[in-house]
Amino acid sequence: MAIDKIFEIFRTARMTVAEKDMVAEALLAILVLWQVRNHNIMDSRAEGSDLGFAPQSFRSIHDLDSMSGYAKVVDRCFGQPSLELREAILALSHRVHIDPIMENFFASVAEILLNTAEHPAGFDISELFDKFRASLAPQAGLDGIFQTPEDLAELMVYLVDPKPGDTIFDPVCGSGQLLLQAGKYLGKDGCDLGNASLSGWDRSRNLAKITSWTFLIHGLDPRSISCSDAFASREPYLKHDVVLANPPFSTADWDRDAFAKSEFAVFGVPPQSNADFAFLQVVIGSLKETGRGAVVVPSGMLFRKGTEGEIRKKIVSARLVDMIVALPTSAQKPRSISLYLLVIDKQKKDPSILFVDGTKACEEIVPQGHTLRALGECIRGVHGEDYQHSFPSRLVGHHEIEQNDFDLSVTRYLFSEKGERRDLNIIYTEYAQVNHDLDRLQKELESYLAAELDDGR
Repeated sequence: MAIDKIFEIFRTARMTVAEKDMVAEALLAILVLWQVRNHNIMDSRAEGSDLGFAPQSFRSIHDLDSMSGYAKVVDRCFGQPSLELREAILALSHRVHIDPIMENFFASVAEILLNTAEHPAGFDISELFDKFRASLAPQAGLDGIFQTPEDLAELMVYLVDPKPGDTIFDPVCGSGQLLLQAGKYLGKDGCDLGNASLSGWDRSRNLAKITSWTFLIHGLDPRSISCSDAFASREPYLKHDVVLANPPFSTADWDRDAFAKSEFAVFGVPPQSNADFAFLQVVIGSLKETGRGAVVVPSGMLFRKGTEGEIRKKIVSARLVDMIVALPTSAQKPRSISLYLLVIDKQKKDPSILFVDGTKACEEIVPQGHTLRALGECIRGVHGEDYQHSFPSRLVGHHEIEQNDFDLSVTRYLFSEKGERRDLNIIYTEYAQVNHDLDRLQKELESYLAAELDDGR
């Protein structure tokens, strides 16, 4: 297959990480520009988007060092009439003089395309684009932010069950995987993705740009992706039917002052050293009164005390948490900590919370490799006992949660009647998280004391 051949050449090329990053981004730019020009995508759709260039006139921008030189080449390439994709890439290879290996890569791509039917007759440009977009994710060009695993994105979308006509939003969209999965889910119901209401923010200009390109390649509106800080207040602020998020964990690099002044800080302002509960409140605050949300959270959010414990207590008491799902190991990569899925339902009246342990018996569920899909189907009761093994779960009332000081640790509520011992890996993970928090607090205290001593001099 042509796409596999192209990516194999890229994978095995003797280029540095920075060179591969540059080559991949240049190829993505060509695919987007070619898509805009040769498929008559309306200028009005591209105009005003955060694409990183002006596709209606094919002008380059110059504030992105890794793109400016290549964008100029693309401009010249697309100045020719009736240019085919392979011709644009071949023209690019003739103008790349930074490194012979990079020049050879583009020449090889053009040669492969010469023997391949042009899109849409047997060559899927979106598939080629997605393959190279994924290769960017671990690199510095995308701020080191990885993509949400496809099966985890599928589970999150499956549990919130978006409907045609719903507005779907991700306040920290990164590479846009959750929004794309939501679009794919809606497409199964015959929804016209060109009219789907999918939108996202990311504070990284480069991430917003790449995700805008991704939307355009997949027939979605690139104007719905913007470079914005999730914590900034907006008037008027749009509410959504569905909100999905996989935010960065335990980050101290966030605008706490902006959050404190925003409409999101309803349940309290978390410490500067950890924005986890700020992200969660952005998800809650972005939902309509009938909205549904799903957000990935680290284990510490379920049991930490202090200010964060008070915020958690208020959120639970407001009857917003529908379920908490302990995710299997397959969903945790490349992170090395235990992950949980917290599902929000703003119209629920029952204060009980469904706790599900998806970490047990996962490997025994068939078909292999579909653990999260099976987990979602079990939760929603689509197959129920059709599976050889079910996942431990329990609906826990508000009174019991209150008695446990609003600790939401899944293993706390899923003991067997025989007093089953907690899994050693889970205990170790919680122990490591507590040590991490203690270390963070100690550094924060030392910084505070040092500042006080400086002020007293």
